[in-house]
Amino acid sequence: MFDIVREIWKDPGSAWSCMPVWLWDAEPEKEEMIRQMDFLHRHGVGTLLIREEGLSEEAFLAAGEAAAEAAAKRRMMLVFSVPDGAVRDPEKPACRMHARFADGEMPGDETPLYRIWVKREKGLLAGVALEEKEGYECVLLTAGPDGSGCSDRMDQDCGDRLIRGFLSPAGVRFAEAGGTAVAGFFIDGSGELSFTPDQGEGIPWTGDLIEEFFEAGGDFDDLAALFFEPKEKKRRRDGLHYLRQAAASRLRRAFYEPLGKWCAGNGFALYGISDAAQDLLDVPVRRCGAGTAEDAAAVKLAADTARHRGLPRGGVILSGKETTLDETMRGLEKLFAGGAGLVIPGTVSYGKKEKDAPSFAPLTGYLKRMSWLNGVGSNHPVAAVLWEPGHPAIPSVAALDTAGLPYNYVTPADLFARARILDGTICLDRYRYDRLLIDGTFRLSKELEEILEAFRSGGGRVYRGSDFIGHLTGVRPSVRFEDGEGDVRVSRHTKAGCPFFLLINEGEEDRHGSLLFGDSGAAFRFDPVTGSIEPVRCRMAEEGFACDLTVRPGETVVIGLDPDALPLLGESTEPVIAEIAALSPPRMTFSFRSGPSRSARLRLRTLSGPADVTVNGQKAGRFLLRPFEIDVTPFLLEGENTVEILPENAFSGAEIRIYDETQS
Repeated sequence: MFDIVREIWKDPGSAWSCMPVWLWDAEPEKEEMIRQMDFLHRHGVGTLLIREEGLSEEAFLAAGEAAAEAAAKRRMMLVFSVPDGAVRDPEKPACRMHARFADGEMPGDETPLYRIWVKREKGLLAGVALEEKEGYECVLLTAGPDGSGCSDRMDQDCGDRLIRGFLSPAGVRFAEAGGTAVAGFFIDGSGELSFTPDQGEGIPWTGDLIEEFFEAGGDFDDLAALFFEPKEKKRRRDGLHYLRQAAASRLRRAFYEPLGKWCAGNGFALYGISDAAQDLLDVPVRRCGAGTAEDAAAVKLAADTARHRGLPRGGVILSGKETTLDETMRGLEKLFAGGAGLVIPGTVSYGKKEKDAPSFAPLTGYLKRMSWLNGVGSNHPVAAVLWEPGHPAIPSVAALDTAGLPYNYVTPADLFARARILDGTICLDRYRYDRLLIDGTFRLSKELEEILEAFRSGGGRVYRGSDFIGHLTGVRPSVRFEDGEGDVRVSRHTKAGCPFFLLINEGEEDRHGSLLFGDSGAAFRFDPVTGSIEPVRCRMAEEGFACDLTVRPGETVVIGLDPDALPLLGESTEPVIAEIAALSPPRMTFSFRSGPSRSARLRLRTLSGPADVTVNGQKAGRFLLRPFEIDVTPFLLEGENTVEILPENAFSGAEIRIYDETQS
């Protein structure tokens, strides 16, 4: 099996490609469309997410047919983002509820829904009544268009209208043109449960949502607290919780369930972003900026949602400010450490022009291999962490990340719909959890309490608080990197029965240490950029085996084990640095004494974009991805040598490192 894994690593295929957004803001000409697809395909892109802006429905469908036909011939895959116009219905616009005093003016486009009476003391809500009462003011709860022009996704028939009006005709035409080249459709539900109570702006609503609001546990006191600051602060938190539960229930039933059923019945995958129904998506995706702890939590949630449904992968859309390639790569490494199996690139200052074409393939190759590594396999968690919108438990799980203790997020929807509680174990697909960690701020419903009680009664362990790491005292990670600094993050994966270890140096200096693990087998280093595979020596250790490694700043190191082969025992033979020569414009020269055991590598500390290197007038290579090192030994002369790096403003911290194998 390991031989098959090695072959897949060289080229995982277009199914594991990154999925760049291909924006159509004008009707694309067929010749130009094919030219762009050829360019992307030549450099390793196998899947595209198509998004339109301002096209008529017929123009979009016609262009989609042409793209599907071209993709099929190139063995590429397409995913179509559902156009904004397809989810707009002037007869059923998205609405918001407002609170209007009965003696005041009400906008003409709003409809009264409910009449309540409120009592305020010093500007704070002190009481709510459902009939006229002395000392109380009459308030009308009204509903009116939110002004976005979007359709009301919580309307009972919204999903069915979208299917009839767009998905069915698009699905037929795209399938006839491209067959299976059209992988699916993408729905963006960003912010659908992000509510901010505000009397002026109102709250998202649909006509009969009050039924779900009551079923979630809310009442008119909780509803009024969303418009008027209550004396009892807890009341507003309760109201927000009930509103999110009600909106999620309605969105699932009215919108996502019909879409998922249609896609499944017609051979398409449903991609998308949704807090309300992430578990109903075939490829759950989160949007993040690849930098903060919230970003890391978002991508981990998508990955864990996929894991618990037996899906190949979860994905992430990169968004935020424009960054350099190096900054983006550092962010990507954190996302891959969190389990990302699909990357939808955002704004990057690289790869936009054809002059960058020669160095495009290494980047797409890196993304393919890392996505494949995180797809379909196990990450061996020691505990489950309960998650819902607004409660990712970020401070609590940060300590687990630092300690190298793997965990997976589970959602209430996972526990209600898919989990089996068996002898103190939560069973979700191939995962088994005997520990459940719950942040102290997480609100537990009655139904959730019943599930937790069944879990405890069978011997399962539930911790509720913020000291997750304290609860796991005595639990040791199955793999760790020992260097005395703690900058290297390690995770363990299993692919087709073969253990893999992913190491990422999140610091700014080289880290020399030992990878310690208990698995047995021959170790190999898998390069995610080039696809090369080299054997690695191991030695016996208390944990089982140890590999001595150097992990450079921002570098991704992947070690895989062949469980059917014996380890290659022996000490590491990494050459020792004999000399370091700093280089800076305009003086970019150094002296070299040649010899059979001596070599030299050019190294940069930072890089803002692709940079070309010449040594003594000969082209020596191109800097692109970390680690920023190039072997320049073949181009060196005895004595003085000259280096040129262009453009000069693309790098900093250039140095020549001279190695001598006799000092290993």
